[in-house]
Amino acid sequence: MLNENYCRDNLDQLPDDLKSFNSQHDITVEDFSFKITYNHLSAEEVLRKILPREITEIPSSFEQVGHLAHVNLREEVLPYKNIIGQVILDKNSGLKTVVNKIGQIETEFRTFPMEVSHALTLELCGVCKAITLSN
Repeated sequence: MLNENYCRDNLDQLPDDLKSFNSQHDITVEDFSFKITYNHLSAEEVLRKILPREITEIPSSFEQVGHLAHVNLREEVLPYKNIIGQVILDKNSGLKTVVNKIGQIETEFRTFPMEVSHALTLELCGVCKAITLSN
């Protein structure tokens, strides 16, 4: 069992079913350490670690069209849009570009203004031609 909430000193706080299992099977506790790196964490886990605690809704979901990810970032996370874009790219190998919707759907073709949050390369394609680049 790997759970940072339990250690040798507080095994009495284990749930009753685990206490019972441990006593029935003569389970022993061993201390060990291991290294968890960026590669072991999901995008949501990384963003939970690096964004301020006040941000309760972690922006890790997106729509994908080919190599393009489309996010709808809330105003409170806009100062972090570049790092959010980078994390989404890092954790999703098929993506090359992350865009954020910055306006409303305006036409019958359901296009809307977007800004590039982060890009490995910016390739303009049929889907991307409606992008409005802004700072």
